[in-house]
Order: sequence, then structure tokens, then C-alpha cells
Amino acid sequence: MSSTTETKAYPNGDAKGQETSASAMAAQVKDQAAETFKSAQEQLDQGIARSNEEIQRLAKEGREFVAKNPGVALAGAVGLGLIVGLAMRKRG
Repeated sequence: MSSTTETKAYPNGDAKGQETSASAMAAQVKDQAAETFKSAQEQLDQGIARSNEEIQRLAKEGREFVAKNPGVALAGAVGLGLIVGLAMRKRG
């Protein structure tokens, strides 16, 4: 079984026409791939921008909560530290 393809030249120019249509198809596939890549890149950029905005919003809300409720924030931090410390102690 051979993997080579033979192209025969016909008097009416069919082989040349096939080369041209293959080149045109390759160019079309290349253009379509470039468009798909560009679209995916734009969607990714939009997703990153939305994520950054959401992170900024959550950070601002967190800072505001701590400023309004320092005691609750401190108690939460102490409780979380205790839980993490106990979990690490059991592992080690």
C-alpha cells in the first residue's frame, strides 16, 4: 500500500484545475481557521476583562465589610486560622 498520490495530466487540463481548487480550498481553510482563532481570542479577552471586573468588585466589597465590621472580620480570621491549624496538626 503506497501513500503517494499520482496526478495525471489530462489534455483538457483537469490536473491543473485540481491543483488550483486544492490551493483555493487550502487558502479558504486557512482564512476560516484565522477567523475562528480571532473570534476565540476576542471571547477570551472579554472573559478575562469580566473576571477582572468581578474580582475588583469582590475585593472592594470585602474591604468595605471589614471597615464596617472589624470585630466580625477579626473573629472570622481567628476561627479560620484555628481550623486550618487543627487540620495541619492532624496531618503532621
